Amino acid sequence: MASSTSWGGRIADRLGYRRTFTLAVIVWSFATMAQSFVQGLRSLFFCQAILGIGEGIYYPAAMRGAAELYPPASRARAVGAILSAISLGMVVTPPLVAWTTLHTGWRLTFLLVGALGFVLLPPWLWLHRQGQGTEGTPGSVPVEGYDPAAGVSSADVTLGEVLRTRKYWLVVAARGCSDVAWFFYLFWIPAYFQDVRGLSLARVGKLLWIPYFCSFLGAFAGAAASGALIRKGWGVSRSRKTVLLAAAFLAAFSASAGFAPLTTLALALVSLALFSHQTWSTNIHTAITEISPPQACGDPLWNKWSRRDFCWRWGTTRHWASH
Repeated sequence: MASSTSWGGRIADRLGYRRTFTLAVIVWSFATMAQSFVQGLRSLFFCQAILGIGEGIYYPAAMRGAAELYPPASRARAVGAILSAISLGMVVTPPLVAWTTLHTGWRLTFLLVGALGFVLLPPWLWLHRQGQGTEGTPGSVPVEGYDPAAGVSSADVTLGEVLRTRKYWLVVAARGCSDVAWFFYLFWIPAYFQDVRGLSLARVGKLLWIPYFCSFLGAFAGAAASGALIRKGWGVSRSRKTVLLAAAFLAAFSASAGFAPLTTLALALVSLALFSHQTWSTNIHTAITEISPPQACGDPLWNKWSRRDFCWRWGTTRHWASH
């Protein structure tokens, strides 16, 4: 996935978000369905690699679409919807996949999940064409791209100039650092509540939907907060930074979960951590679309995501090495 994000943004810039998104769904669906026919570790690894390519292409395409179709005042709402859908998937997918696997077997489960992409793609394409001119569809945002409040003009800023600015690299560094914590929470929450807090596997399964649901709410909350500030006249930059600062403070405070005397309090603090992270993510993703030239919006996104994946893998590897 990290390598595919390194050129997924370039594809989005050249083909457009609609064609790139379609390509990503097709690749992802084929790779998922192919896993039902694997015969060993090598074939499974190959299918997983193709699956990662599809996922890596999707993210820059989705963010480019949000930047292209929505003005700054409501762009975070679109980004929040994308991120909240990912969080919602974390809530509903495990029980659904577990139930399907128990009743139909894992091979048929891969077929069904992969086929879902082909089922959803035609309605999305049709709805995309039906809504021409409304907000969130082609023609709804002026072609000149950047809002003057963002302080960037597409007429005099090139991609190379963006990549040489301190602002861009600060955004990339902030995102990379925060994602190490994000993936740590995602992968280690179940083990923490079992090994440290002493919960049974059944109890963990009943409770751990709560943090992921809070991350779902956080994506919308981040979009709503920054959008409300922009509509009040705060300006794009000030609004984004205010919400980012508040989210970062809440995330830092929630790190005290490891010292909480009660399991319920620890769960609440972990939920707060995921809520605040998605609030942060909604605005940091939106911010990078506002400091990049619209004709090459996907390129900075693929740079950011590939570095994000590197930081994630470095952080998780360091954690494994210390145990």
